[in-house]
Amino acid sequence: MIAFELAIVSAFLYRRGGTSAGTLWRDLGVPCCMLAYFFMSDKLDWSLFWCFGLLFAAQTTYFKRPGWDAHWFNWLYCGLAFSFAMLPYAWATGHWMGFLWRTLIVTGFTVAWSELIGWDDLEEGGRGAIQIISLPLLVL
Repeated sequence: MIAFELAIVSAFLYRRGGTSAGTLWRDLGVPCCMLAYFFMSDKLDWSLFWCFGLLFAAQTTYFKRPGWDAHWFNWLYCGLAFSFAMLPYAWATGHWMGFLWRTLIVTGFTVAWSELIGWDDLEEGGRGAIQIISLPLLVL
């Protein structure tokens, strides 16, 4: 339930960061939701501070040239970046199977969602939500 609620917050912040309000809403908002999930789940680990920095970096790019449209391979890179941001946690805790499953799901859903949804609010919100709703998979 915690992941679902924080996914809604993350969706809002991710979308808000894609507007004229400024990208820090996205860049800091999603990583803060990630930390909040682990704090509220009582699964904090020192490695999450590394994950915070990597997740911050992953929010800052679509892996494309400015002014160009994003294609499926750009979303693939985004999904992989969102996923690999949690690599320090998997390394520190040994939850490799969960990391693998989450990587496959987050990457696949990021590509599919971004290619199939055309409404910006829903598309961007979905990318923000999937990063958080999938966090429970890490502890498999």
